[in-house]
Amino acid sequence: ILRRQMACVFQLIYKSNPVENVYGINIGVYRYELGQKLAAILPESVKQEADCVVPVPLSGMYYAMGLAAAIKVPYLQGLVKPDEMTRSFQIADISLREQVIRNNIKPIHELLIDKTIILVDEAIFTGITLRVVCDMLKACEVRKIYIAIPTPICGNVCKQYVQPERRLLAQEMDEKDLTKYFRVDGIFFQGYCEFRNSIQKLGFICCDCFCNIGIDRKKI
Repeated sequence: ILRRQMACVFQLIYKSNPVENVYGINIGVYRYELGQKLAAILPESVKQEADCVVPVPLSGMYYAMGLAAAIKVPYLQGLVKPDEMTRSFQIADISLREQVIRNNIKPIHELLIDKTIILVDEAIFTGITLRVVCDMLKACEVRKIYIAIPTPICGNVCKQYVQPERRLLAQEMDEKDLTKYFRVDGIFFQGYCEFRNSIQKLGFICCDCFCNIGIDRKKI
């Protein structure tokens, strides 16, 4: 367990600061390049329709930068997190976590109104953050929302005590229901094989929380 905790993939995709070097690579560069790889799973129709790529702050920023550069669509920081020190991931209580998210993420209505956006975050676990953010974006009268996730579907509870114990969204509903749950126009996940290839050269990295389903789950 200790070995897996020390080699947890979350150091790469979420926990570490972008300026840090972890497992021999720079975190910001790794996330940027993983975001670039998202371009391969987006349909051409979505790329052409999108007005901008918007990150969930702060976790989605470098992935969104990479994706925006790859598909040549403007990167737009239309969601702002004034308190950059508060992170909600480790809060197990759903109601408290939702309130923290609403208090700490603020949309810029004037930048978002009537836009078709690609919304980017690092992963989907409980889905609470993205559900709240999508509600905010709808209130800003965006035209369409597509969600792009640079990691695979997470359907396995962490057995290494890195994450708090809680039900995962993938355990609550089928994949086909996720678009309806978030009330968006499409959801795209990076395939497991592509994601695994991005960390193989780093030696042993535990990514057991992500589903290896044998085929690439791309569009939902």
